[in-house]
Amino acid sequence: MITGMPAPDPEISVVPANEASWADLQAVFGARGQTSRCQCQRYKLPSRDYFESVGTDERAGSLREQTDCGHPRSGTTSGLVAYLDGVPVGWCAVEPRTEYPRLVTTRNAIEEELHVGTVRTFADAGMSEVGRPTKRRAGMRIDF
Repeated sequence: MITGMPAPDPEISVVPANEASWADLQAVFGARGQTSRCQCQRYKLPSRDYFESVGTDERAGSLREQTDCGHPRSGTTSGLVAYLDGVPVGWCAVEPRTEYPRLVTTRNAIEEELHVGTVRTFADAGMSEVGRPTKRRAGMRIDF
């Protein structure tokens, strides 16, 4: 073991989702828990009942179509994928509000999870924290 040498700073990179592989995006969402079940579709579907009637595979299929992962020449995508030292660690949806019909009818949308990753991941990507509705949740934004 080598001691006394500082660890190199981790390298963070962020790419449009269409430049990331589907496997990388699914690694961020994980194989269990609410994030893996939601597939970033909660606010895209018209109602909670409809969301719950649609299976995880169908929600994942919708996300795959929206992101166009693995097609870097695609003219559209729906978000960003963050990497830490080449490992996929974060996802952020980036679309017009009109793509999220349930935001109109949902109070305190900032309290719901729209993005997956650590605050540091998004801060290092240029976002700033705009609210913290709970200890474990943060609202982040970027000004263009």
